[in-house]
Amino acid sequence: MLAAFRERIVPMRAPRHCRLDAWSAFAGFQHRVSKSLDCAQGRRENRRTMSLYQVQKLIYQLNRDPRARERYAIERDAVLGEYELTDEEKAALTAPDIGLLYVLGVNGQLLMHFAALHKIEWNDYLERMRQGLKKHGQVREGVYAATGYEGVEAHDARLKAARESS
Repeated sequence: MLAAFRERIVPMRAPRHCRLDAWSAFAGFQHRVSKSLDCAQGRRENRRTMSLYQVQKLIYQLNRDPRARERYAIERDAVLGEYELTDEEKAALTAPDIGLLYVLGVNGQLLMHFAALHKIEWNDYLERMRQGLKKHGQVREGVYAATGYEGVEAHDARLKAARESS
């Protein structure tokens, strides 16, 4: 069973010149070699997955490096320009729009520290994620996209029904 599971999620090994850095392993990403990614010429047609990687890499750096945080505070546009981000992602990072970042697929472990960096309290952080689901729909990419989550209302209704039946 484990072998079948691994075959499904563990991608082919990328050529040495095309491998992502060690951070990608930390974030749970697997580098997918496909027709849509031409590493030799640096073209990334699989923009959405690579863009999510870039968002998470930036957040990871901000969470762990005081110099990166200081530079982000002083020259945010320059720092954002160093990453391959969409306009939507740049706006969500700048706001910060925790709900949208969550829906875009940003890992919750990274996102909670990013929220704390912006002085967002835990309960507010959770509420912003809930509001993000209501406003922007289901999680689009990343580890939370494949959970089968039906949305806030369905989840709340299921919890309420379970409480009432016990």
